[in-house]
Amino acid sequence: MKMKKNYKIEILTSILLIIITTSALFSMTPTVTASHPADAIWITPSQIELNVTLIPTGYKFNVTLWANCSVNCGAWQVWLIYPKTYITAINAGYTAGAKSEFFQSINTIPVSPSFTSYNTTHSKVAYGESWSGSGPFRSPGSGSLCWVEFNVTTLPTSSVDVILGFYAYTGTIRRTYLVNGETGEKVTLTVYTGLVKFVAPTPPIPTYELAITCTSGGTTSPSPGAYTYEEGQIVSVQAIPNSGYMLDHWELDTVNISAPNPVDVLMDTNHDLHAVFSGIPPPTGTRIFVDPPELIDPAMVPCSEFSINITVDDVADLKTCIFNLTYNPGIIGWIGMRLYKIQGQFPTPIIISDDETGYIWMKLTYPTSFMTTDPLPLVKLEFHVDALGATPLDLHDTYLLNSEDEPMDHNATDGFFMSLIRDIEILDIEVDRDWTYKGWPVNIAVKVKNKGNISETFTLRTYYDSNLIGQETVSSLVPNETRDIIFTWDTSSVGEGNYTIKAEAEILPYEVNVDDNTFTDGKVRIMTQIHDLAIKSVSLPGNWAYQGWILEITVIVKNKGNLTESFNLEMYYDTYLLANITIENLPPNNEQTLAINWNTSTITPCRNYTISARIPPLEYEYNTSDNEYNAGKIKIRVFGDVTGDGEVGINDIFQTSLAFGSYPTHPRWNPYADVTRDEYVGIDDIFLVARSFSNSCP
Repeated sequence: MKMKKNYKIEILTSILLIIITTSALFSMTPTVTASHPADAIWITPSQIELNVTLIPTGYKFNVTLWANCSVNCGAWQVWLIYPKTYITAINAGYTAGAKSEFFQSINTIPVSPSFTSYNTTHSKVAYGESWSGSGPFRSPGSGSLCWVEFNVTTLPTSSVDVILGFYAYTGTIRRTYLVNGETGEKVTLTVYTGLVKFVAPTPPIPTYELAITCTSGGTTSPSPGAYTYEEGQIVSVQAIPNSGYMLDHWELDTVNISAPNPVDVLMDTNHDLHAVFSGIPPPTGTRIFVDPPELIDPAMVPCSEFSINITVDDVADLKTCIFNLTYNPGIIGWIGMRLYKIQGQFPTPIIISDDETGYIWMKLTYPTSFMTTDPLPLVKLEFHVDALGATPLDLHDTYLLNSEDEPMDHNATDGFFMSLIRDIEILDIEVDRDWTYKGWPVNIAVKVKNKGNISETFTLRTYYDSNLIGQETVSSLVPNETRDIIFTWDTSSVGEGNYTIKAEAEILPYEVNVDDNTFTDGKVRIMTQIHDLAIKSVSLPGNWAYQGWILEITVIVKNKGNLTESFNLEMYYDTYLLANITIENLPPNNEQTLAINWNTSTITPCRNYTISARIPPLEYEYNTSDNEYNAGKIKIRVFGDVTGDGEVGINDIFQTSLAFGSYPTHPRWNPYADVTRDEYVGIDDIFLVARSFSNSCP
């Protein structure tokens, strides 16, 4: 009779995500079968990497599907799901030709692979294979199922991960599964994902060096030095004149430029920026100036008011005074003026002002000209403080005209207002070690404080001697805040020697006190000659002994450094010192074996003693973790306690007698009966045990 069988091939999947790492054109990480549990399905290679700069559109690659089954298997089915944007599956086949390697010795019914859309964004490969109904099922084990070939249809412009996954369910229906050949039930699978990683290498951004220098008479922020910036970055550099100096001009790549402060430098090549300071000439002869020249007062908070005078000195025959005063309207605002009576006469004023822009233009014409050899205020200007900050009171476009309406030679001097205190202090430097080996990292904690009254952002640098360790931007340090900034010093390129650690905070414009912007700590010793000792092993003669035995303990020590060393070796039983041995002049990379005798005559029996060895650490030792060695325990028995019950009785004598004439490998050999330790149980052993009769644990 012929029996008919229906074979239905279901396609079931479980979403598989796997991420692969980058390599060159095509890199793969193969999957090892043994690393997957029973009842699993996976992809090899599990990781594929494609470099988009090295492959063309139309590039092809293969993956292989594998399974591992814990029961007799009758069929398998997969749905392999993948995004369709960059790749498409174009071909598939069984791994052993007409059938899978998984079912190679089993009669099977093959099917054709299906390549269709899964949804609007993904496609799928549906494939499977079933037992034909003749012969045995596929016994438990693992093997490859099929291969799938993909074609690269579009190359992404940036790095993209393309996930290959098995879809497990559609609703409650399995789509990727194995079939139990005995019961017909679908086997629950563990699925492992795969990934195709398109890698688009990002070209490095070119960097250029900005070398900042300056003449005497001031400094810059960032401070003078060489700095590296990315192409296209705009670097703002502030000139900070010392008292009695001014910025004369900048030189960018030896070309004189005007004196904006700060100046912005576009990093499109290597640049040399040089700040040229010049002394402010003392006022001589006829002059017009802002009085007082500086107003620096932290009490001038918003809503405060202050005033300045526009004053002349050493003038003769002054009929008309014209000036323009500009200021930062975000910091202060003009609220009024008062004209002074000069030698009994008031001037006729013409005033043009714009407080939003921040300027006051004024022309003062007197009925008759006058002269003075002393400072003489002409007009008081009153201001309102709108915000904490600083602003120049820039007096420019000044004209002093005599009674003939002729201009008079004169000097004009600006003023300055600041309603804030800028002051950064480095309080301390803490280094986590005062010595280190070359290549070990050293952590440096720099404690900075904002002693001013506004939040500050500035650059903090650390140095070993004059060499830069690193720099950090300290952001938004609020008034009175103290903060620890951590630097890690990479010592891998530092030679042997003692180095001084220093921290330096950027000098802020108009900073009140710059003396505490630098802090120097102690020295750190860098070593390249290595001190390093180790206990390689401690060998015990066994895990038990009779009280009174002398036990030989073998210790191997090694000098792992590159200097000849003399040192001590300490041996302990529990916390008691067993021996202290001096080892002299052990050459580098050499070992020495020591035999240490432990006389147990005075040791309390019936206890387990831990045997350990220790080398006290050397100064500057590279690695102390292997300076100690725990060898294990030795139990000390009462002499003659052959049975190990804590006392010597008739049974111990009997057991020794039973072993009489025996030796190792002899069927009646009993090591506890060999109390003389000569590897033979003789009459002397019986005698010694008998003599110990009634001895017991204390």
